[in-house]
Amino acid sequence: MGPLGIPETIFIFVLALLISAEEVPELGKTLGKAMGEFKRASSELKETFEREMQTIERETESLKIDTHKYTNEIYNYDCITIPAPMARSPMIPPHMSILQ
Repeated sequence: MGPLGIPETIFIFVLALLISAEEVPELGKTLGKAMGEFKRASSELKETFEREMQTIERETESLKIDTHKYTNEIYNYDCITIPAPMARSPMIPPHMSILQ
């Protein structure tokens, strides 16, 4: 951040007039505690988010594996195969039979 501008300087001056010298250390201590608490809470939130994302990734990985397996079965299924009894059926003329 660069140097303070006019609005920031005026804000600091007004704040200094409103707050007595005895309240400044207490205000700093309170502000420090609040910043520490915020940092701890944001760190905890980040850890929770990462843990949940890992759980979701593990769950979806098993779904991906199952989906891939079934997709391969579908694509590798030989739909041209006709069972032997049907191939020699009297309904199919001999010149059209697959198993000659």
